[in-house]
Amino acid sequence: MSVLDKRLVVVTGKGGVGKTTVAAALAVLAVRQGKRVILCDPSDGSRLRMLAAGVPVCSIDPDRAKSEWLGRQLRSGTLAGILGRSSLFQLLTAAAPGLLELVTIGKVGTSLGRTRPATTWRSWTARRLARGWRC
Repeated sequence: MSVLDKRLVVVTGKGGVGKTTVAAALAVLAVRQGKRVILCDPSDGSRLRMLAAGVPVCSIDPDRAKSEWLGRQLRSGTLAGILGRSSLFQLLTAAAPGLLELVTIGKVGTSLGRTRPATTWRSWTARRLARGWRC
């Protein structure tokens, strides 16, 4: 089975090893094979947009994703805001290995409407991308 046969491909690694370049190359190849592709980037996405011209790119802010996740868990935006801004919470979440990556991947799923039926997902995503959507 090819890596492009997977439903979700995550490109990870240390800084400077070519993650963005590999992700862009895989996306372009997948599009050429007729697959539906969206690149999600935990930065502003500008480099991916340049490398993978014509492939939709979704930018995800990991800190914002963490705040949204906290709000969903606590079911209170106010409480999440108070806790999220506390120094202790910032320290604990910074020390938790992989937390930002985990909430970022969760944001990919919720942003793409994973709970929606497939036909709705396609039209919903297309509308959001047409408006210059950022996750």
